[in-house]
Amino acid sequence: MTMVLSSILKPYFYQTIRQLLNVRFHKVCNSGLNNFFGELKKYNKNSKHVESSQVIKVTDTSSVKSIKQNLISKLNFECDEDADPFYSLPPRTLLQIYNCTKHDERMGFCKNRLYYMSSRLKCPSNVLSNSLAKRTFIYNLSFDWLESSLNVLLDMGVSPERIVRDLWVLKYNHKTIHDRLSKVKNLGITHLYPWMVRCTEQILERYIEILQETKNILGENESTQIYLARRLNISPKDVEDICERIPTLKTIRVTKLKSFLDFLISEGFALEDISKKPRVLNASQKTIKQRLERLKTFIDVYSVLVVITKNIRVGFKHHQSYTKSLNHHILKRFMQYSTIAKRKENPLRLTDKMSRKLCLAAAVLLAVICFADAQRRLALPDPRSCANRVRHSTYRDARGVLHSYFFSWEHAPTRNLEVDWLDARNICRRHCMDTVSMETPQENEFIKQRIARGNVRYIWTSGRKCNFAGCDRPDLQPPNVNGWFWSGSGAKIGPTTQRNTGDWSYTGGYGQPQPDNREAAQGNDESCLSILNNFYNDGIKWHDVACHHVKPFVCEDSDELLNFVRSRNPGLRI
Repeated sequence: MTMVLSSILKPYFYQTIRQLLNVRFHKVCNSGLNNFFGELKKYNKNSKHVESSQVIKVTDTSSVKSIKQNLISKLNFECDEDADPFYSLPPRTLLQIYNCTKHDERMGFCKNRLYYMSSRLKCPSNVLSNSLAKRTFIYNLSFDWLESSLNVLLDMGVSPERIVRDLWVLKYNHKTIHDRLSKVKNLGITHLYPWMVRCTEQILERYIEILQETKNILGENESTQIYLARRLNISPKDVEDICERIPTLKTIRVTKLKSFLDFLISEGFALEDISKKPRVLNASQKTIKQRLERLKTFIDVYSVLVVITKNIRVGFKHHQSYTKSLNHHILKRFMQYSTIAKRKENPLRLTDKMSRKLCLAAAVLLAVICFADAQRRLALPDPRSCANRVRHSTYRDARGVLHSYFFSWEHAPTRNLEVDWLDARNICRRHCMDTVSMETPQENEFIKQRIARGNVRYIWTSGRKCNFAGCDRPDLQPPNVNGWFWSGSGAKIGPTTQRNTGDWSYTGGYGQPQPDNREAAQGNDESCLSILNNFYNDGIKWHDVACHHVKPFVCEDSDELLNFVRSRNPGLRI
């Protein structure tokens, strides 16, 4: 720094210079400043001449502002608009930029890096100058470093607009940039961003996982807005109007959108109510869940949706007001029904009875889903749910066993519901069923036909790999070959190396026969059995999948649970 100042400042009044620069050097220790200005004074005595082109005149009346003006005037800006953002910089930083600019000019690189980058990134200089004034490290890089990094980014297909928004990427060596972006590109990702160079491996892996999940949800051509229109059963024009009113909906990740919609539907909200109050999709799912715990005793679900979309203070007032009006409404209705009962007006009594039944059914379904979500363990059957369980079909297998089946996509309240493996089992178990166990080839074909008819992409079964405590028996080793069984019935699945004992696919994500435990490298053991519908152009086949993924499901009568409930509820018809 001593030599820099000595080469560009005319040796007048070093005491004044010290006073001026001390405004920006106030954090430097006093001893350091004394040494610095001692060197400057010594230089002034020995110096005989300084080139006029390097002179910045400083007098007793000079100010920091005049120093800045003199420095900026020598940075080759083409107009004042380009120079304006640089006036916010301290003299020390401007001196560094001055040295860099003069070096680039002497070497024939450019007259100012602002205009070099403006031409490379196709960005107006007056726009880019604001960014460079905030990212002055650009002037600390060697020109070769800067040029190489820009070349790699542009050659790899990173758009200039994204580079301008994230100039920090230029701090990275061009080899590092090339290696990281090549890795991302080899994974099939076409849209590259500068942050992919700077992020950790964990963040990048999570981004790739989200992209894959998004692709699975949207397919090849569907957009988020079209997906939302399809899920809410409204027109794309209606979705556009919603996004006009709530612009942040355009930026919501489709995976979050799907998860949130599944959650709201599972809590009993109608699609029509959600489309009327779409602002709820902007909220935190965790917050909505907490508020629902306080409000889910109410019958009017739409009014609950109105409350939970408000902020905490307004929502609390609305909650008090709604509670008061609801109590008044219940008392009024009770008096009406009492009068009607005395007059024996049967039609209205029947309507009230039907309403109570519907409320009871909704409450039971809500209890099942809430219980399964809150308790991460196997659920016990509910006798009333078992008696009222929905049965879409029955099938008698080759052994003569007759079972009823429930297909989640064929039932209106669960048509779009997708849950993880354990939640699927618990929903089934609460109804004296369990996720399906294909113990015979005939039953397997029966389930595959229903999947094909419903055009379902994938489902959960009760298939499980024995990889937990107690699975160290010799006959279960290795688990990926001999450890598979049907958790719904307890029956063992044949060795996966014997292809005629199951319906495992011959390919998967890595092109290897199933089960391949593909996600093990990411710390996820693929220990649950799912049926995928031509997911890898392999037809409807079995695949091992990590249990946390969400899918539709098939329930099958569980003899064990049915007998358990019958033995404890002799008078209940199941």
